[in-house]
Amino acid sequence: MAPPVADHAPPANVHAVHQQAAAATATTWRSYTIRPGDTLTAIAKAHRTTVAALVAHNKLSTPGRILAGQQLQVPVAAPAKSKAPAPRRAPNPKTIAKKTTTRSGTPYVVRRGDTLIGIARAHHTSAAALAKANQIGNPNTLRAGERILIPGQAAPAKPPAKRATPKKPGPTTKLQREIAASRAKLARTSVPNREQTRALIVATARRYGVNPKLALAIGWQESGWNQRAVSSTNAVGTMQVMPSSGVWAGELDGRKVDLYKTEDNIRAGVVILRFLTTHASSMDQAIAGYYQGLGGVQSRGMYPDTKAYVRAVKAHMSRY
Repeated sequence: MAPPVADHAPPANVHAVHQQAAAATATTWRSYTIRPGDTLTAIAKAHRTTVAALVAHNKLSTPGRILAGQQLQVPVAAPAKSKAPAPRRAPNPKTIAKKTTTRSGTPYVVRRGDTLIGIARAHHTSAAALAKANQIGNPNTLRAGERILIPGQAAPAKPPAKRATPKKPGPTTKLQREIAASRAKLARTSVPNREQTRALIVATARRYGVNPKLALAIGWQESGWNQRAVSSTNAVGTMQVMPSSGVWAGELDGRKVDLYKTEDNIRAGVVILRFLTTHASSMDQAIAGYYQGLGGVQSRGMYPDTKAYVRAVKAHMSRY
């Protein structure tokens, strides 16, 4: 989330990333619909590519801002020379029942909009553990109504045998170091689950006189109600608040906020929403101000990606 009084600006190294990724194009690309909670990193990993390649191929001017419902081009892996494996069939309910009696875990029915990463987070496991337990080769083959097995505990990943893994370079720029520090700090911090986070958003919004549906929709669009979310611009937490915006929210509220604490992060976002709804000329302008900055919206109008953001948030509001 950008500071409410300034425009979004892509990280200083975005153009360099585009140049570096220009050569990393895949033979074939297909359309992928972004889901709530998706990140470029997770999408890149699921399709065996890099964030830089996705940014370059899709010409993303603001990589840290992808929207639920947005269409993104992702690479399709070239077919292997050897015989391709048979397509994965829908699991037989009788087979599932047998598995649940012989292996530890809990059966789960996939719902519309579910992703392997989202299911893993909700059940405190990993996407890799889910894929292994259910023999899922491609996470995009999940279908609503399908029954899968949630393993009791994710097994630690084992390095490939007889193959040296090159050491990944650490963060080099100041922004990259700040993002790495934020992720490390949130990884060590205890956070509530989604339902608890939802209740906190509603209670905080009511306390500050903000429409709970608006606060819930903004929180879902920004992070999927995930306090450990960190964007490519170092916006952190459930409400994806930038450090500078957190300072400003503390001044508005008369007390400091710690964006790494769920309650404070939600309070900062709600306080900013209260300011925006009070000073904007319409609900659309207030929503746009959370994304683009109210000053930028009032002086330049909404950018195309801002309009898409407003539509997504209003769609979320209609469901709460």
